[in-house]
Amino acid sequence: MEKFLENTQELNNSLSNIELFNKIRIYVWTSFGIIFLFLKITNQYNSPWFVIIGLLSMTIINYILSNFTDKKKKKTGTGKMVNVYFVFQALEAIFILVLMHVAGVTPFLGAIILVNYLFTAYFTYNSKFYLWGILLFCLFGYIALILLEYLGIIPFVDVLGTGINLSGNFSVFMINLVPSTLLMVLLFIIISFFSDKLHAIIKELFKKEKELSEAKGVLEIRVKARTQELEREKISLEQKVQERTAELQKKINELEKFQKISVGRELKMIELKKEVDRLKGA
Repeated sequence: MEKFLENTQELNNSLSNIELFNKIRIYVWTSFGIIFLFLKITNQYNSPWFVIIGLLSMTIINYILSNFTDKKKKKTGTGKMVNVYFVFQALEAIFILVLMHVAGVTPFLGAIILVNYLFTAYFTYNSKFYLWGILLFCLFGYIALILLEYLGIIPFVDVLGTGINLSGNFSVFMINLVPSTLLMVLLFIIISFFSDKLHAIIKELFKKEKELSEAKGVLEIRVKARTQELEREKISLEQKVQERTAELQKKINELEKFQKISVGRELKMIELKKEVDRLKGA
C-alpha cells in the first residue's frame, strides 16, 4: 500500500510539473518564433519560414496540450496522462531535430539546444524511466541526424553562412560529434545523480507527510473521544443539577407547608390567649 501511494505521489508530482512546464514552453516557443521572425524581417538572419512557422505552431500545440491535460487528467488517470505527455515530448524532440536540420544549426548549436531541452525533461519527470527515456531518445536522435548530414543522405544547408559544409567533412563531423556526445553523456550522469537525490528527498517528504497525516488522524480521534467524554459529563452534570434542583424544590415546598402550619398555630394561640384574657376580665 505504501509503495502504491508513493508511486501515485510521484505521478501527481510529474503531472504538476508537466502543467507548469507546458506554460513555460508556450512562452519559450512564442519568444523564439517572434525572435526568428524579427531577424528574418530585418535581414539579420535568413531563417527559413519552416522554422518560424514550426516554432509558432509548437506554441499552439503546447497550448492545446496544456488545456487537454487540465481537462482530461481526472477522466483518464494521472498515469495515462504522464504516458501521453512522454509520447508527445518524444515527438516534439523529433520536431526539434528537424528544425535544427532545416535551420542549419545541427553541427554548431544542436547539442546546446538539446541540452537545454533535456533540462526541461529533468524538471518535468520524477520517474527515471521517463527521464532516461527522453534523454536517450535525444542523444541517439542527434547522433543519427548529424551522421545523416555527414553521409549526405539528407542535404546540409549552410544557412548561417559559415562556409563550412558538413557533408563528407570528417574533421567537422568528429569535432561536433565527440564533444556533443560527451556533453550529453555527462549530462546523463549529472541528471542521474540529482535525480536520485531528488527521489530520496521526495520519498522522505512523502514519509514525513504520511507521519503527519497519521498523527493528525490520531489527534482527531483523541479530540473526538474527548469531546464525546465531555459531552457525556455535561449530560451527567445536567441530570445531577436537575435532580438536585428537584430535591431543593421539594424541601422548599415542605418548608412552605410547615411555615403555613406554624403560622396557623400561632394565630390560634393568640386568639385563645385573647379569649382567656377576656374571660378573666369578665
